[in-house]
Parts: sequence; C-alpha cells; structure tokens
Amino acid sequence: MEHPLRGACPLCGKEELYIRDEFLSVPYLGDIMLTVVTCRGCGFRHSDVLITSQKEPTRYTYHIKDEYDMMVRVVRSTSGTVRIPEIETTIEPGITSEAYITNVEGVLLRVERVLSMLERDAESEVVRGRVVEILKKLQSIREGELPATLIIDDPLGNSAIIPPEERRDQLQVRSLTEEEVKGLKYGMLLLERDEVEFQGE
Repeated sequence: MEHPLRGACPLCGKEELYIRDEFLSVPYLGDIMLTVVTCRGCGFRHSDVLITSQKEPTRYTYHIKDEYDMMVRVVRSTSGTVRIPEIETTIEPGITSEAYITNVEGVLLRVERVLSMLERDAESEVVRGRVVEILKKLQSIREGELPATLIIDDPLGNSAIIPPEERRDQLQVRSLTEEEVKGLKYGMLLLERDEVEFQGE
C-alpha cells in the first residue's frame, strides 16, 4: 500500500514523497518490512529493509581454520556488529546499514574493499603501511594460512553464522550480557506499533 510521507525530498526539496511497504517473514532475519520511498517530483527512489522482530541478544563466534571455512554461511542483520580481532576490525551498524546473507569470504571481501579505499586515500605513509599490512593478513586468512575469528554480536538476535554439520565444533553461540548489549549500536529503525525510534548512528 502506498501513502504520502511527511518531509521534503532530499534531491529536489519538494514534499512529494510517497512510501510503499510490505511485511514478510524471512528465515534468520525474522519479520521484516520492505519499504520503497519515491518522489513524484523528480523520481528519487530509495528502498530499505527494516527488521521488526526481536530475539534474544546473541553472540556468534566462528573460528576460521582453513580455506574451506570461506564458504560458511553468514547472515548479518542491520543490527549486527561484526568483529575480526586478528586484524583489529570492527564493523558497527549505522542508520544506512543493510542486512545481507553471504559467506565468510564475502565478509572478508567487504572489509578488503573498505581497506583498499583507505589505502588509496591515505595521506600518511604510516596509515598506508598499516592498511597494507592488514590487507596482507586478510589475504592469508582467505587462503587458509592464518587462523582468525569472526564474531557477530546482535542485540536483536537476527544475525547468524551457519556452518555445515562437520564444522559445528568451530562455532560458539551464547547470549549477550546486559552490559555487552549496552555497548552495541542498533543502527536502524526499530518499529513498535505506531512509533518510530532512531537507534545508533
């Protein structure tokens, strides 16, 4: 169903915004609302996925041992914080965070793309050298030469790491403590009845 949306278009400034939404239930991501915002003035279009369900706050820890772990399934919701301690990398959710379903290699490639941009734009040789060092470690992890740890903390419990049966012993799953949850960003719109509240950055 499409209906008018308060506010001006970020491109043309006209108050011609309309929103269309659809509610679905998706495995691991839970109940979601697909939204499409369009401007009838200039044709601006923005789509998003909002997770409306909430589960128990959970931490998934997967120990990467070899190149075969690259194919392990990863579900990262918009509220998931991803960490790889061995390369001192943390990916926190923001308002524009997107949910995605990928594998371990896909997560590493996302990190690699960001680091490659940092390397290109770095004004300091020290920063560039540090980025190159991390990129080399990433390559070693992808090739199975360097063990690493993939951690996903999700205060809404909608993320997951799903290894095949023969690699389940490399996965640890536990509930997050209240203190751990307080330190996490949600990075999305939480919808509760008719209220909309921004959380995170």
